[in-house]
Amino acid sequence: MKIIFHLFSIIIHITTMNQAYYGNGEFEFVTCEMSRGLFKNAHNAITQTELWDWMRSYTPPPDKGFMFATTPELDRINKKMSEDPISGNHSGSSYGSMMRTMEFIAKNGYDQYRQKCLDYQAQQRRTG
Repeated sequence: MKIIFHLFSIIIHITTMNQAYYGNGEFEFVTCEMSRGLFKNAHNAITQTELWDWMRSYTPPPDKGFMFATTPELDRINKKMSEDPISGNHSGSSYGSMMRTMEFIAKNGYDQYRQKCLDYQAQQRRTG
């Protein structure tokens, strides 16, 4: 019984660490509503398919990028994303850019992405 409880507590700890690192996926700091919706959709798809750790280690081929790369993992993410009607609002370019954002979060953390956005917004306010 102690072993089962210990394993359960480890799983909860890892889940909490992942959520802290990969974030809640609300993107409340993203000012563009369309971008926020697309980011939330991708974040949710990666979370539900449990592919954050894969995203953290994956780099698409330089001659393809995310726009033309094909892997079983990307197929799973794309299938999950397609369940939300907002995913139809992507061009190839916006899809690639959005996936680069998810890659940044996977490799650097949600808090670092949030700070990067807030810093950019502050700079834009200063320079008008």
